[in-house]
Amino acid sequence: MFGVQLASGGSASMANQIVIHTEIQELAREVVRFLENNKSAASQVTSIHDMMHTIVTSQKKGLEAWQQTVVSNLNDWKKDLKQEQKEKKMAQDGEINKIKTMLQQLLSDKIEVAESTENGLRKRKSEQSEEQVVAKMAKPGAELTPADRYKAAAALAKERRQKLKFACILCVMNDHKTVACEAYGSTAARKGRMAELGICTTCGRNHVGQCKFDQSKQCDLCGNFHLKYLCPTTFD
Repeated sequence: MFGVQLASGGSASMANQIVIHTEIQELAREVVRFLENNKSAASQVTSIHDMMHTIVTSQKKGLEAWQQTVVSNLNDWKKDLKQEQKEKKMAQDGEINKIKTMLQQLLSDKIEVAESTENGLRKRKSEQSEEQVVAKMAKPGAELTPADRYKAAAALAKERRQKLKFACILCVMNDHKTVACEAYGSTAARKGRMAELGICTTCGRNHVGQCKFDQSKQCDLCGNFHLKYLCPTTFD
């Protein structure tokens, strides 16, 4: 039965053949399931392969996009750096031009000062004769001719007119102010010099007649009311 030969002694009974048949059927089903599982595993392997291919392709595209972005950023950075260097160079050139202009101006001013000093020395030399006449006039018992008296008066008048053009109104110099004058260091000497030049000791100006001011401005050295360069507390 079922292709199983019965033994001559009757050892393979009907029940045994049924059991064997059942086991064969179960084995056949196992084989079918095994084949189906193998097909499913192959499908999974294919899916995994496709997934890996997709991942690799995506990574490759991502790397290419990242590389392009980096290259673009580097190019932009190079352009910005070149522009910044160009602007710095322009600024430096501008500063250099300013310095050159300042140096040229200083040189021009120095030349003008030198010329002015030279002219002043020449003028001072030409006025020495007038100053000598004034000094001679100041000596007691000195005899002056009318021409000498005229020169002396003209020199004094000229000195009075120019007194306000200079920093020091006492010795008519530009290298110091009146408060720092060493030629007339005391208040008495300064008042005497102001009287010679016709300068008012109340207002410090040159005018004729009584001063229109009752008193001087307040001195910022001692607080009393007199001209600052006539401060007795400071200069006596």
